[in-house]
Amino acid sequence: MAAVLAVLAGCSKTEYKTMEEGVRNISLSVAVDGETTRALYDGAGRIKFEKYNKFAGAIAKADDPGTAIKVAKESGAAASIYKSDFTIADETAESPVFNGNIYSVVDADWADEFLFYGVFPSSVVYSAEQNLSKWAISLPQKQASTQSQWDKKYTAMLMQPATISTSDNTHNDQWGEYSATVNGNAVKFAHIFGYGRIDFAGIPEEYSGLKVKSVTIKAVGGNKMLAGNVTLDITKSIDEVELAPYSNSSTYDSIMLTPEETVPVSDYVAWFVALPGDYDVEITVSTAKADLIFERPGLHIRRSEIASPTVNFKETDQVVSHDVILAEGESWSEENYASGYSHNCITSTYPVRSWGPEGKKMNFYLYYPGQTNNNYGTNLGYPSPYKQQMAYQYLTGGQAVLASEASFYGIKLVKVNLGIYTADVTGKFTVRLVDGAKTTVLGSVDVTGVGSNYDGQNYFFDNPTSASGCLEICASDLSDPNCRPFVGAMYLNPDPEIVISTGDIKTSYAAADFDIPYAVYSSELEPTVSTSDSWITATLENGLLKVSVAENAGTKRKGTVTISLATDPVTETSFAVTQTSPTSQECVLSLTAQDIYDAAKLEEPNIGTAEAKATSSFKHTFKAKGVNDSSFEYDVELEFTAFNWQKSGLTADNEMAIVVGKGDIKCTEPVGVVTRVVVDANKYHRNSNYYELSVVFSADGVTYETPGTSDCSHTGSEPHFISTVNNTNENRNYFNIKTPWGPTLTLYSFEIYFVSE
Repeated sequence: MAAVLAVLAGCSKTEYKTMEEGVRNISLSVAVDGETTRALYDGAGRIKFEKYNKFAGAIAKADDPGTAIKVAKESGAAASIYKSDFTIADETAESPVFNGNIYSVVDADWADEFLFYGVFPSSVVYSAEQNLSKWAISLPQKQASTQSQWDKKYTAMLMQPATISTSDNTHNDQWGEYSATVNGNAVKFAHIFGYGRIDFAGIPEEYSGLKVKSVTIKAVGGNKMLAGNVTLDITKSIDEVELAPYSNSSTYDSIMLTPEETVPVSDYVAWFVALPGDYDVEITVSTAKADLIFERPGLHIRRSEIASPTVNFKETDQVVSHDVILAEGESWSEENYASGYSHNCITSTYPVRSWGPEGKKMNFYLYYPGQTNNNYGTNLGYPSPYKQQMAYQYLTGGQAVLASEASFYGIKLVKVNLGIYTADVTGKFTVRLVDGAKTTVLGSVDVTGVGSNYDGQNYFFDNPTSASGCLEICASDLSDPNCRPFVGAMYLNPDPEIVISTGDIKTSYAAADFDIPYAVYSSELEPTVSTSDSWITATLENGLLKVSVAENAGTKRKGTVTISLATDPVTETSFAVTQTSPTSQECVLSLTAQDIYDAAKLEEPNIGTAEAKATSSFKHTFKAKGVNDSSFEYDVELEFTAFNWQKSGLTADNEMAIVVGKGDIKCTEPVGVVTRVVVDANKYHRNSNYYELSVVFSADGVTYETPGTSDCSHTGSEPHFISTVNNTNENRNYFNIKTPWGPTLTLYSFEIYFVSE
């Protein structure tokens, strides 16, 4: 029999505005029967609601019990929805009361009695339809449980239908309201979903202490609807309710539990909420080191009951290890922390990332020994390749550790790219393997930070004892904990490689000898060395590459030195040797703003006057000087475009400055090999598309190329940035200082270094 809710008068609602004629509100208090209703299982068989709990209520006429009356969200608003929320007043009471309002009931829908329905909590209502048999409620696939309680957000209950009587009341004409409460009867709620509590027993010792990351309960075989959005006829009593998939919505054949506590497998209890039914299930307990998989028939989920089986480990149960075993000749690598257009770095949103090749994936995470703030990783580098930045803020503990969740076996050599993207900060990186209480340190390197690029440097670490364990890379001993250590590409058992501790050699025309250290990795073969020309000779002696260059009496010349290993395919590395002619000179063209202004006045006498154009261009020949011989001179013709001479002149600090619009400063003829350009201006060189100053180089004076990030740096601050841009391609003998974007550039001076032949 439905409970009857009678109308009471005298409820003051001074916060509401006056109702429109023909529209009424109902202010309702709903008492809940504490003897028969449980909102949360607490082991004591009694009701347990919580602060701020709400249920969704709906009303219908007695002559049309399946059709909800349209109501409003607030007083005075137009009716447009089919549910009203009721909020608990005292969650500690033996029979708690929920208070709420049914707003904007129009005269056409008014009656002496209304049928009253409800679903607890309001948050599980996915869709409140006018057709009360088609309401939808949601049971998510992913649930967060404790060790004593399922995810309380999904404790869904259906209210036994009740009746609101409005025929015997005192009506408040000013506010258009009726105040109602329970008249001798309290409403009852009954659970819609079923519940489970799974214990695990007999777990082998090697797995019993592993910490649970997640548990997945998957339905296999027949019934596969464990969770999702389902329809509910809220006019029915609980024993008449049938749940079916909600149209155009998802149902799930699995439930994924994420424990709120860190618990070992042997102590873990899996609490969950599920749709009622009989299931054959596959239960996967995931840990960092391995997944334990149990297949069991006959999981019976019933409304208002708790299924509580114990799953014992059997020999037929599966254990899927997350360890990576590298057999002879196998390798593992993570070369770019990116996936498509998005990065694949460890961050606060993704505290664990899966890296490595298919079939050998490994989860990595970051932790911070001694850290007192919430630190996490970020991505570093744009465009790709991304690097894994090990911290996003101040390292209060002084350390950041990148670690694998499971163990690597078969490691012979580790190659890893390391760096600190903070200028001049020093630190130590340590690579180690951790197997329980045993730690094997493979080696440490000292690193100095570079703030102009994030290229990093490759380091190699042998594993002579064939130790195994979780791979850890630790950044520590930082001279400034407010810095940005990072890890670039990682390789385990990389391909054979020859590393020479030099780049290309450039030398004068005189004969010269060079001793260059080299190392061979991932190979026991002895290397050989060869040269491209007879004027270069090279030998390998005790880890040194000895190179001799004969005196050059002719023109500039270039050759190569190559070290090789007879692997299949052949492993080799080369570098160039460039020798100048006896007549070559290293030169520098050094110009101040005053020099440029004076030259402009010679070419255009009206420059800087009211008669001159605001912007103009000109060409002028300047004298470059020898760096080591100041008596040597070299003519360089420069072209200046889009200079604003009317704005040029003395700055507030009495410095001469030239204002450049969207223009260029470039040489009209090749000047020899340009080695570097240094610019003093109020902006600094950038490689981006939105630069205000950019230095580029060319081999033909037509097609210009931007130098690499590692070839560029800057110092200083506004208004004086000193940008140094190096040219590493000796085929480029044109330069261009460009200002194509944004506000005008204030230029103080620049220097061009080049080698003439």
